[in-house]
Amino acid sequence: MTTRLVPTQLGRLAVHTAGDSGPVVLFWPAVFSDSTIYRAQVEALRGRYRLILIDGPGFGASEAPREPFTMEACADAAAEVLQQLDVQRVAWVGTSWGGIVGVHFAVRHPQMVRGLALMNTPFDMPAEGPGFSDRMVVWGARWIGNTDLYANGVARSFFPASWRDSHPDELAAFVATLKTPNKQGMAIAGRSVLLDRASVLPLLPQIKAPTVVVAGELDALYPARTLKVAADRIPGARFVEIPGGGHISAMNQPDRVTALLERELTQWSQGAP
Repeated sequence: MTTRLVPTQLGRLAVHTAGDSGPVVLFWPAVFSDSTIYRAQVEALRGRYRLILIDGPGFGASEAPREPFTMEACADAAAEVLQQLDVQRVAWVGTSWGGIVGVHFAVRHPQMVRGLALMNTPFDMPAEGPGFSDRMVVWGARWIGNTDLYANGVARSFFPASWRDSHPDELAAFVATLKTPNKQGMAIAGRSVLLDRASVLPLLPQIKAPTVVVAGELDALYPARTLKVAADRIPGARFVEIPGGGHISAMNQPDRVTALLERELTQWSQGAP
């Protein structure tokens, strides 16, 4: 892949590209992760699609945010990236944070969306506000965010124990992505995504693009039953539960997620310019 920093309203975002031709697929990862969670999908799809992967502000090679930001701003920043790359339409693949941004992108820039894959996405926000665990995650990012203790804690919440035990090298690579020197930027991003955002449930009926909502069978953070309720609000959406999938199903069930995306992308691309 090639990488460049693209200026946007959220600062310079790291944009990774692979593949030279074919329909364009954009990937946005989960909070407390970067584009490397899609490594398996990139390897499988790069020969047939043009792939664009964006590291969210505060993670990967993107600049750290200096102030809180909105999910709408993330969607508009993605549109800025596409405009600078001269891309007119994309299939959007988003995990968790990436799914939230994908909803806003589809509503704010519908002409740019060929299809949506919303994976492991927390569509709702409780009326009483964020839970204690989310608040503690953000607090931890600010004070111990670049330590093994914190990174391993995030990994435990993202991946089932059986996968962590059987994939030590992949787990270590994921933990390494969280060892950022900018704890403050990571905490600002975490607060923006986990604490300050609004529910996107009211937006779901406005989505016009073909959509698949993907849940992980073993996702302890956002159980499949809650994602099924959200999927029912999107006109014509399909709901798929990934057997054995954790919160980052693209990593811990890569073959199943890749096969699903290949089916969806083929359908979305047929007859598309």
